[in-house]
Amino acid sequence: KKEKKEKKEKKEKKEKAPKEPPAKKEVNVSVLDIRVGTIVKCWEHPGADKLWVEEINVGEDKARQVVSGLRAFKTSDQMTGARVLCLCNVKKGPLREQMSEGMVMCASNEDHTTVDFVVPPEGAKNGERVTFAGFEGEPVEVLVPKKKMFEACAPKLRTNADGVACYDGVPFMTSAGPCASSLKEAFIK
Repeated sequence: KKEKKEKKEKKEKKEKAPKEPPAKKEVNVSVLDIRVGTIVKCWEHPGADKLWVEEINVGEDKARQVVSGLRAFKTSDQMTGARVLCLCNVKKGPLREQMSEGMVMCASNEDHTTVDFVVPPEGAKNGERVTFAGFEGEPVEVLVPKKKMFEACAPKLRTNADGVACYDGVPFMTSAGPCASSLKEAFIK
């Protein structure tokens, strides 16, 4: 009888032991797949006054189509041929009925009246992934909107006093050096 009671108590203890949830991994910039690219073609979005549709060469077999809200800030001539950084692992989907497969990274002042590209340095090749010292790791395949991974990183994405793009003070780096914007002490989105 005593053995049965001990076994029962052990079983109950096992059942009652609360399962600890797996430790939540802190989301940081390593989840973002930011790559160097060149806008090879740009046209007005047929259904929206504030949007451009671009084709961006990010070193893949085919250029990515990206829809961006930059018409108030950039002309077609300023867009076409521009060297940019493209966030490549946003969830692909239509924006106002045009497919978008990425996001152009730009710096913006506080009230969003001035916006400019975050640009790679001369010599950085299309398709090169931007890295961040101390934040190694492979990016997630797709930034799931429900998990708000980009939103978790966004408050720490800023340009510094020299216009260098940073995540929590760590520069956006390529093999050719840091990426920068003409806007200093600005938010990056």
